[in-house]
Amino acid sequence: MIVHGLKIAGFRNIRGRNLEFGSEKNLIFGRNGAGKTSIIESMFVTAFGKSFLNVTLDDMIPRGDSRFDFQLGIDQGQNRREIRCFSPGKRLHIELDKRRVQTTKVRDVFYPVFFSSTAFMLEIESVPHMRRMVNRFICGVDSLYIRYILSYNQALKQKNHLLRFRPQTTEISGWNQVLSEMGARIMNARRVFVDELNREIRNQGKVEMKLVYSPSVSVEVQGETKGFCAELARVYPIESRYRRSVIGPHRDRFDIQLGDVSLKYHSSGEKKLHLLLAYIAFIQLYQKVNREYPVFLVDDYDTAMDKQNVGFFMDTYPDIQVIATSVNPNGRFDRQIELAREN
Repeated sequence: MIVHGLKIAGFRNIRGRNLEFGSEKNLIFGRNGAGKTSIIESMFVTAFGKSFLNVTLDDMIPRGDSRFDFQLGIDQGQNRREIRCFSPGKRLHIELDKRRVQTTKVRDVFYPVFFSSTAFMLEIESVPHMRRMVNRFICGVDSLYIRYILSYNQALKQKNHLLRFRPQTTEISGWNQVLSEMGARIMNARRVFVDELNREIRNQGKVEMKLVYSPSVSVEVQGETKGFCAELARVYPIESRYRRSVIGPHRDRFDIQLGDVSLKYHSSGEKKLHLLLAYIAFIQLYQKVNREYPVFLVDDYDTAMDKQNVGFFMDTYPDIQVIATSVNPNGRFDRQIELAREN
């Protein structure tokens, strides 16, 4: 999949832009406030129906306007597809080739992988953020995984409600059964994914890095419904005391390690570089599963990295379409688009 063009109007500080992209490395550069991140955000909203920022649709529409409108041109193999995303009021509408669709259908045509230079520290140092990052990755290569996660989270919500208000009820055992079935599938999918991602990292041959998975339940019951259910029954006295569930996929941990040292203990530049390399390994894995590359969106790609690390990163890009932003130009990109503030 290749994004060949983007028309954007009425979005944040952008009144109207018409951009054309090349099939390889694209750089959007310009001063702060020119709308670089907003362009990346518009493509993310088109694919996922929401922003990567914690904002509502109203926050994305400039004062005085009533709607925003994005139109993406996508080359998918020999086919040219058109995606339109617009917001008449407080609702988001998506059209694929002029037919109304759900965002899940859009991702069959346009799947962006987004890297945020403002949030990468959280993904490394925060257990929930790292877990969410891994969940996003797995959803890209396992179509059933999102169903497991949604079913598990719904059951977990019901169980925690009972633990809080009626901890002695026998209904909890029923929810434990659902949690054990979905949880075993989630943990099994995570183990498989971590093995495959680490294989891709090794294939890069550039760094001694690995993703480490630490499930919250013992190794013996991972992926086993009966064993997981027994483990939930075993910790019930603890859960009834704390009034919340204490084991399961929602308590799992992930860590990126260089050698045997966690990436958390390295410099900001090293953290960003190696997290980017993990993203690239995922992109390679995505291509093997889906037989096409996603589009890699990188906001402020050179922030917090010195020239040596930027050069190393540029040399590591596979032959995929990259749309990156920066304050500064860089001649190593195949296409550069200078963005000035609109008057």
